[in-house]
Amino acid sequence: MAKRVKALRTRALLLEAAASAFSGNGFHGTSLAQVVEKSGMTMGALTYHFASKDDLADAVEEEGTEVTRSMVRTFAAQASPPLTRLADLLLGLARLLEEDPLVQCAVRLSRERSTAPWSRLWLPLVTALVDDACKQGQVRAAARPDDVTELIRLLLHGTALGPDTQRKDALARLRGAWQVALGGITAEPEPAVPA
Repeated sequence: MAKRVKALRTRALLLEAAASAFSGNGFHGTSLAQVVEKSGMTMGALTYHFASKDDLADAVEEEGTEVTRSMVRTFAAQASPPLTRLADLLLGLARLLEEDPLVQCAVRLSRERSTAPWSRLWLPLVTALVDDACKQGQVRAAARPDDVTELIRLLLHGTALGPDTQRKDALARLRGAWQVALGGITAEPEPAVPA
């Protein structure tokens, strides 16, 4: 049991170090020696867990992907109005981009290695929530669901692609952009009837 715990801890340290190295230098600019140095582990420990740099990158990407999947599942299960869930989902994803090194790295690795894009994890829920919001009259009739979904996709991709200095305030930036967008897509309340 102790060996298993130690192996899991070693693997986690290697993944953390790899996420930091890949985020800073990119996939092609990172060597296994850099990951070993950052982790404080040995090359033997690294190659015990990961046969190659590709295997290591796959594992980092999967860890970041699972964090994102978990968040998406949480918002999919909620029963709040679709536009509220949509806003909460966007801000949650921005928070991951700002705070979670594994998610940040997974997004970068998926771009650099041309693996499945990060959006595949959240875009189906965004599309469904936009459709529901439109059907429930939460979105102006003139705002087509496809256009609203594309706006959200662009907001999140812009947040994900921003340089490290912008990712540090991803949540605030996305919250501000979403407020502007809401002003253009939210259904206006019915005018008050004079007494």
